[in-house]
Amino acid sequence: TPMSPETLAPVVSLAMLDADLRIEIDSIGADAKDGVNRAWDRDFIERIAALDQVGQFTAIARLDAALPKKLGKTQYTKAVKAATRTGGAVRKVADPNLPTIAINIRPVRDIAGEAIAAIQRANNPAELFVRGSQMCYVGEFNDRPAIVMCTPEYVRTRLEKAANWIRSTEANIFPCPSPPDITAFITALPASEWGLPPLEGLVETPTLRADGTILWKQGYDEQSGLYCVPDPALGPLDPIPDRLSEFDIDDAVHLIDDASSDFPFEDDASKANYYALLLTPILRRSYDGCTPLALIDAPAAGTGKTLLTDVLSVITSGRDAAKMALSKDTTELNKTIGACLVAGGSLVAFDNVVGTIAHPDLALAITATEFTTRILG
Repeated sequence: TPMSPETLAPVVSLAMLDADLRIEIDSIGADAKDGVNRAWDRDFIERIAALDQVGQFTAIARLDAALPKKLGKTQYTKAVKAATRTGGAVRKVADPNLPTIAINIRPVRDIAGEAIAAIQRANNPAELFVRGSQMCYVGEFNDRPAIVMCTPEYVRTRLEKAANWIRSTEANIFPCPSPPDITAFITALPASEWGLPPLEGLVETPTLRADGTILWKQGYDEQSGLYCVPDPALGPLDPIPDRLSEFDIDDAVHLIDDASSDFPFEDDASKANYYALLLTPILRRSYDGCTPLALIDAPAAGTGKTLLTDVLSVITSGRDAAKMALSKDTTELNKTIGACLVAGGSLVAFDNVVGTIAHPDLALAITATEFTTRILG
């Protein structure tokens, strides 16, 4: 007479279960003595549901023996059957490499904790950062690399990519979107609870770290907190040695001289100041403190002030300088400076400045190590 799985299960050898699963069941039984019941973890239930009928009843019987009066065998069997019925559909829309987060009948703090852990796990290589106590990422503004503050919609998109989200009932399991209140909860937390790396700024060409070593690899650099995003027009960057030969140095000097040879510098001191300006964006991250404002002036229009600025920018960033007008409105200038600082670029260029430069906010941005403003928008 054929035996049903229910009749067969109690007499089936535990050897029918794979070794890892047997060890896990024994471990769950040991943890239960300390008041921890991991048998109801969603991942473990789905693991049981992936077995055939005999394997399911064998595993449940073993769990019931390991967790006397703690398993809730009837309800547990229903949960396994529900996972069996819906598991195929859930697995089709889920990424097996991502954690699964169940959102029903749970405290928001617990769901948010799992969501933050999922973001941290997915943030390798680093794409999400903290800057000025705000969550941010490296994006684009006016076709240029820029540090962009995360909107709630962007954070929710990252949550969707970082985990499989499900809602379960006693009879079914459904894939679902991440709840908006989880996004709001996470973004309202102090930045220190996100576990994301700090972003100090962007560089578009090789630069010096504080210890004098050279940063040239594309991507986030943990040592300096900088993100290197070279202009694609530069092509692949070759490794740069920390110590250059005299030939390399002479070759670089001649190349820079050729680029600026047609500009009518008034004297050697003016040309020396241009060299100092040229080196500033490259050396800026290697020292603490403030950096003076550089002024490129000429006695007449058409001398090449703007072109010289572009040469400087091409050498230090691979592209022409992004220029803006120096507003006479104090409030507007304050917001403009704030937006430039948030973007994290290496160069800010005010073009066609006329008259006396006397802006308290500009003076503050140049002489202070911190600057507070209201961001544009």
